Amino acid sequence: MDNVYLIHEEQNFYKIGMSKNPKTRSKSLQTGNHRPLEIIACCPGGKLLETRLQQMFEKQRLTESSAKEWFYLSDEDVSTIKHIMFVKYFTSKFSEDSLFASDLL
Repeated sequence: MDNVYLIHEEQNFYKIGMSKNPKTRSKSLQTGNHRPLEIIACCPGGKLLETRLQQMFEKQRLTESSAKEWFYLSDEDVSTIKHIMFVKYFTSKFSEDSLFASDLL
């Protein structure tokens, strides 16, 4: 299953990306980066969610880098992304099908 993640680098630099294993992806990114990286948020999701989040913050995309998934985000932007991921996580985790599964009743 794919996951969409938000990784914080330093100051207000963030990466919006997608991976089957965000922890492994973070470690591989860390190898090429001397600044500490931290996964701030993560939720189930694929290319569509990743693309939509990136489009929402297109104006904050860092263009001087070859890495197109990095953004300069405000605290409000980060809160918005966290909220979207929170809703996405609980929507997928507690879908109607799972809420009415016989093992829960």
